[in-house]
Amino acid sequence: MSLDLSPSRPQAGVAPPSWADFDTAAHGVQFYGDHTYLLDGLSRYVGGTLGSGDGAIVIATPAHRAGLVARLHEAGVNVDLAEKQGRLVLLDAAETLSRFMIGGLPAEDLFSDIVGGTIDAVRRATQHPLARVAAFGEMVALLWEDGKREAAIRLEQLWNQLAETNDFTLRCAYPMALFQGDGGAKQIADVFAEHTH
Repeated sequence: MSLDLSPSRPQAGVAPPSWADFDTAAHGVQFYGDHTYLLDGLSRYVGGTLGSGDGAIVIATPAHRAGLVARLHEAGVNVDLAEKQGRLVLLDAAETLSRFMIGGLPAEDLFSDIVGGTIDAVRRATQHPLARVAAFGEMVALLWEDGKREAAIRLEQLWNQLAETNDFTLRCAYPMALFQGDGGAKQIADVFAEHTH
């Protein structure tokens, strides 16, 4: 069974990012205009992690979860087995977000319990003390799209706080369309400030 995770649909001759090359405690962000480009890079990130026996948590929209699963299947990754083992957890971004939002802002204790607890469970499921956990989330993009920019930045900060006590690699993604018009460059800079890559 092949685990070839190379991109199957390159965009204008540019390969999606190889997120697996980042440091283990990295918090990376990708701005994208094309969903195919995002999903090709995401499938390499998650597929490479699962293929090496490590674990992944994906908190995404239904369309992006479906696109990721399809690409992983195409690459020969046994998604069903990884989920059954608990090494892969696929969560809905809107539903997960609703579980820790209070008064329009993410609640630190709830976020830590829900997301941190899931990361811990994935790590335990790998049955290896040095296992890597790769996380992908687009809850911040949903908040930004709803005009809740303060809440999105706060959520990025909570991810960073969680990384101080939990070993995982995180990737976030925002559609470029959310940053059009006046102030877009400053908004992108504000998002960049909460990321290491």
